Amino acid sequence: MGHPLPLAIASLAQASEEAVEMTATQGFVVAALLLGVGVSLVPLMRRASAWLLGATPERAAGFRPTDLLIVALAFILSQVLVVETYRLWVGVKELDIESLGVIPALGLSVASQGLAAGVVLVLALRREGGAATLGLCALTPGARGAFAGVCYLLSIPTLMGLGALTAAISAAQGEGPPVQGVAVLVGEGLAENPLLIGAMVALVIPLLEEILFRGFLLEMLVSRAGAAVGVVASSALFALLHGTSVFLPIFGLALVLACVKLRTRSLGAAWAIHALHNGATTFFIVSGGLPA
Repeated sequence: MGHPLPLAIASLAQASEEAVEMTATQGFVVAALLLGVGVSLVPLMRRASAWLLGATPERAAGFRPTDLLIVALAFILSQVLVVETYRLWVGVKELDIESLGVIPALGLSVASQGLAAGVVLVLALRREGGAATLGLCALTPGARGAFAGVCYLLSIPTLMGLGALTAAISAAQGEGPPVQGVAVLVGEGLAENPLLIGAMVALVIPLLEEILFRGFLLEMLVSRAGAAVGVVASSALFALLHGTSVFLPIFGLALVLACVKLRTRSLGAAWAIHALHNGATTFFIVSGGLPA
């Protein structure tokens, strides 16, 4: 018979593995059920499109292929410019991004995205049909806002299912629930300045991301490679930039935003549900419903 301490440790380890396996199994079951519900709601979403919207007008190629390079360079250079400007302003030789406070970190992110989004707006106004492609013109008849809201509500089971699937995969690997890095910043920032952080997260950041990803990148890819490639590629890049640990739920949200943008031809419709999603997430962080 072995020593009691090693036996106890082995017993606890086995019990822990069984608990993790059970948690992962339950997570996969919950994810499958939620995703099944989400798939069953797709026909209802299509009917809502027919009820609430008219025919989608033909898409015009409002941007040129060279614009993709211009915006990509602007996105990279704007981050360098913003960081260097802030470094000179605070008077330090080197800026440690990881040690920044919550408000400066989010502020730098907003500023860099804002400069890149400004370049997109300039290009849209200079290109024939650019404003319509970006989604600044009311091209689609019908209730665009209502359709966007219905799409988001019907997609909630799918988004929850992708979240449960992500948690189940982490549990199967013996890891805790994944937490998006920005959620930590938001949780800290809300305690420091709730109005400013709330406005940035729920309004400003969604607007800038919609201009860059659904207004520009999605439309550029769709016009050159087709709707399927454009929707999947732009959504995947959007999700990757938010972190691989939460790729699936962010990818699912991006798919919904892309489909709403293409169907309504409205940047505002996509922005509205993005703002709603971020606002709801912020509320759950404040109320303690999500880890921060």
